Amino acid sequence: MGMSGNPGGVRAQQISGDTFRIISRGNGFTSAEKVQDFTLLKAAEVTKSVGATHFAVVSEADASREHLVQTGGTAQTRFIGNTAYTQFTPGSSFRVKKPGEDVYIRVFSLPRANRSLRAYIQPTK
Repeated sequence: MGMSGNPGGVRAQQISGDTFRIISRGNGFTSAEKVQDFTLLKAAEVTKSVGATHFAVVSEADASREHLVQTGGTAQTRFIGNTAYTQFTPGSSFRVKKPGEDVYIRVFSLPRANRSLRAYIQPTK
């Protein structure tokens, strides 16, 4: 998935020193699972690029879109003698879902001696 060329892609936008927005868009041939995979891959790439060891998803939102696609109809005319007969076949309409996801992550580093997340995850009440 690339942001230029084919519709769709994934990119990261820095919000603050340790917070990033990952924006992922698929096209009509991309599954929602593939968009999620690329989102997490980009999050890992961003984490590594800033020298952090871990990231946490702070929030996420479904950014999928649905488009109505309509094909054109056809008309075929044939002549028999002085009479014209036209057969019309109407076009069809169908919906195309383009999956998308907006994820906010926070990057951080754990000390090498204690790379367990248990000490860093706060239980929800």
